[in-house]
Amino acid sequence: MNNKMKLIIFWVLLTQLSHCTKTEVTTNIQNGSYKIPQSFDVEKNVIELNGKWKFTPNKLIKSDRDISDKKIILVDVPQKWNIEEFKVKGYLACGTYLLDILVPPKFKDIGWSLRIDHIRTNYKIFNNGKLLQKLGNVSCDAKTSVSKVEQDVIEITPVNGKIKLAIQVSNFHYRETGITKSIHLGKSRNIKLMHRGKMLIDLSIFGLVIIMGLYHIGLFFNRREDLGSMYFGLYCLLAGIRILVTNTLFVTVAFPNLSYWSILIIEYISFYYLVPVFLGYLIAIFEFKKKIHHYLLRAHLIFATIFSIHNLFSNSTEASILVLYYNINLAVTLVHVVYLWVKAAKEKRDGSVESIVGGFILLFFVSLDMMVTFHILPIPYTFSMGFALFIFAQSFTISKIFALTYSSIKKLSKILTTTNTAYAKFVPTEFLGLLGKKDITEIHLGDQVGKEMTILFSDIRSFTTLSESMTPKENFNFINSYLKRMGPIVTRNHGFIDKYIGDAIMALFPGKADDAVNAAIEMQLELKIYNQHRAKQNYIPIATGIGIHTGGLMLGTIGVENRMDGTVVSDAVNLSSRIESLTKKYGVPILVSEATLTKLADPNKYDLRKLDRVKVKGKTKEITVYEVFNALEEKVRQEQSNTLEEFEAGVSLYLSGNFEKALTKFEAVYMKNTNDKAAMMYVTKCRNLIV
Repeated sequence: MNNKMKLIIFWVLLTQLSHCTKTEVTTNIQNGSYKIPQSFDVEKNVIELNGKWKFTPNKLIKSDRDISDKKIILVDVPQKWNIEEFKVKGYLACGTYLLDILVPPKFKDIGWSLRIDHIRTNYKIFNNGKLLQKLGNVSCDAKTSVSKVEQDVIEITPVNGKIKLAIQVSNFHYRETGITKSIHLGKSRNIKLMHRGKMLIDLSIFGLVIIMGLYHIGLFFNRREDLGSMYFGLYCLLAGIRILVTNTLFVTVAFPNLSYWSILIIEYISFYYLVPVFLGYLIAIFEFKKKIHHYLLRAHLIFATIFSIHNLFSNSTEASILVLYYNINLAVTLVHVVYLWVKAAKEKRDGSVESIVGGFILLFFVSLDMMVTFHILPIPYTFSMGFALFIFAQSFTISKIFALTYSSIKKLSKILTTTNTAYAKFVPTEFLGLLGKKDITEIHLGDQVGKEMTILFSDIRSFTTLSESMTPKENFNFINSYLKRMGPIVTRNHGFIDKYIGDAIMALFPGKADDAVNAAIEMQLELKIYNQHRAKQNYIPIATGIGIHTGGLMLGTIGVENRMDGTVVSDAVNLSSRIESLTKKYGVPILVSEATLTKLADPNKYDLRKLDRVKVKGKTKEITVYEVFNALEEKVRQEQSNTLEEFEAGVSLYLSGNFEKALTKFEAVYMKNTNDKAAMMYVTKCRNLIV
């Protein structure tokens, strides 16, 4: 959910809720009596019945006719009971609130309703002695008093132009009681609209924070290291639960049989964890590393857990008193929160400004509500809206940090891609793949793997002599020009270059042996094109020899921790190098071992001839080598094909020691193909052996 979408949702929410409010006219009731003014706009406004009400402590009556004036006192509404004045504990008492409302004749046909906020912890409402509504069981006896809380709208009809309210209240299950929130009077339609509007506000904010909570919890499950999302998600879920059991008490609509004790415990446990979880959110998103912050967070959470467990085994009265002592831990936690905000702002950490602005917004709306409570501002309570803005600001903070992190990751990814591409020029990605690694960072000293592969060695003949005639710059230009043409051929044929050894190439083919042979043929054909280019530049042509062998080898890393190199360790590598050196002796461009020949999928697709059985340096056993002449000039290739049987017959005679007959065969071959340097070599060898 991006920030633009969050802004749209929030704007739609504000627009819809703006149609659900009515102007609240605050009264100043004196002596328990109030007269609705003639100028009152009954269609637009509702009345807050605030001021001095009559009150009978420890007496439950239906109207003021049931008791003498001497036993009636005046109290402020909304306000909790004055404990000192009544000489009783605030949570162990009963009494009746009384208010006479004079309704002008012009309003006699108006359908009136009262909106009752939750009164702790039960009540009965009478009008002119007639029972209108009952919540819980009101009694001055703790054994029979039953607590229940919910908000309600009650229709009320004036009798002879008067509404004579009597609200019986009793409380034995909470630390304080009384009418602590304003009671509203107005046209039924307006009161119901007001009631539904307030519930809609709470329900909308509940839905908003729950969705945000689940969204960020989901982020955490997909990125377990992202503790900021986890803490913020938990904070939103706790705030959402708390909204259900406070304000409009929407939970009593969804679960009408939920007990008063259950509602109270849910309210307190959510309260205990709310600020510590928010502290954890700040520590996580601003990445505070000092252990003291984490130790204090654990301490706050432990305190919250201890209080929560104690509440589970306490009655509602004890729970309501215990919460007062938790305010000490709450104060310490809030100081820690402010300290982290200041530190984050001072260090210019990403998102700190947005998070702090959210905190100031919440503080501003709390201040507004305090001024409303003390009748300084004649406006509705706005904490819910402030809290929604606060949640939005924190969500915006996380989104900004994620956006910056994502941008950093993209830059880092680009750098890593560039770096890996650069490394791939030195360490082939195929080499990493064979070791089971994705990139160079996974390589460790001693990583190794055994595999059968085909090894190709290619070398420029007489390079030393050639290089002596060039400057260092010309040498490197020449080598790079040559390798630039040969490297892609290896890659196209599913191989990779393991090493450049001066002008020589060592390439590995993990797949089929055919790939190496095909690459060798293409390299010789490409060399002809390169020599044509050199001739145009008045450079002498060059020749290369290629040796190929197939066998088991070990790929791995050698060196020390701070300086490693990838290498291939195998007798097969040495053998392929020796075979390449034989190409100069026999005057042929490509030689392959019998081990490679036997691995070819279809040897008949290549022009092959058995060349010799030799014992190379460092080996005790002889090996048979074969020439591949597919890359020769077409005329030479055809002549060599025509003399193939005769040449191989000569080789067999030579290897069996019949040098005279072998000489006859080789002389015949050379007479037909004077370009056959291998035949000429055998002619010379046979003559020397016969003599």
